[in-house]
Amino acid sequence: MITEENKTEIRELSAWNMPDTVSKPDGWDRKTLPEATADNMQIMMGKINELVQTVNRLTEANKHLIDALK
Repeated sequence: MITEENKTEIRELSAWNMPDTVSKPDGWDRKTLPEATADNMQIMMGKINELVQTVNRLTEANKHLIDALK
């Protein structure tokens, strides 16, 4: 089980992780894209918040380096 303490990376988000998708033509193929629905936006906001928390933790951990570079 992955916990906050031992999480080493943020998983990439793909169209396959989204509940509402649409298929669009892409040359001779088709690609699956997420639709702009409330469910998909909720997932995106969660991933953005996860990223912001990670950046904030890194910033706090390296605060002395950031101050030294100013």
